[in-house]
Amino acid sequence: LHYPLRRQRQMCIRDRVTEGKRVKLSKIFALSANIIALSAELQGALVDTNKQTDNPTTLGLREQKRRDTYLRIVDAGMSLFVEHGYHATTLDAIAEAAGISRRTFFSYFAGKEELLVAWHRGCWSPLLEDIAAASRDNIPFQLIHMVFRDHLSRHANDEIVAMEELMHITEKLRMSFHASFMEWERSLFQTLIMVWPEPERRSELRMVATLWVATFRSAMEEWQANSRHLHLVQHLEEACDMCTQILAVSYTHLRAHETRGNL
Repeated sequence: LHYPLRRQRQMCIRDRVTEGKRVKLSKIFALSANIIALSAELQGALVDTNKQTDNPTTLGLREQKRRDTYLRIVDAGMSLFVEHGYHATTLDAIAEAAGISRRTFFSYFAGKEELLVAWHRGCWSPLLEDIAAASRDNIPFQLIHMVFRDHLSRHANDEIVAMEELMHITEKLRMSFHASFMEWERSLFQTLIMVWPEPERRSELRMVATLWVATFRSAMEEWQANSRHLHLVQHLEEACDMCTQILAVSYTHLRAHETRGNL
């Protein structure tokens, strides 16, 4: 009657997500798959650009076919993970659902973990795109806050829980999840300097990216510590308010110290 903690975590998704939410999650994962594929195209991951002698038409068709296959694999994998659980989903099942052979699967991913990591890395692309398209009139930290709040608010808490649990099923996935915060910080900084390209603002924007990721991580830890009953957005709001208050107090103390030093 008593399952080990890891086994309990593995069963959480199937126990918690209803049939209707499975369908909704599958749509989310399918959209994320498109984001991942588009990002991979931009990075040249789906096309061997070294083959300059290929006919452009042939290369374009091959690129499109590879992209479509990539999308099907990610979509099939994430849908099966939600429906049957990560460990109960086999590579053969993913290949069959995607309409490919097991050998073809390994042309794209080394295994289920790599597929899940690729999906997770692509989840933040829409947020970064919204930040990059924002007006320069915004205050950087507040802009990031508004964009993250808007995107997270679109998902029910159970959906976010299911996504988070998937990324903690194995030790490798847990390590990847925690390492992703550093990747987000770098990506966020690169996005911010697209909006504010002035060289004199780089140090400020780097600090903003570091501060925001730390704030978001703090919100996630509070959310997890409170059994994830409240929506993650509520914890994010509290973390942002606390961060703002801390900065305001620190600034006040700094100004007071400078004033005393000038007397």
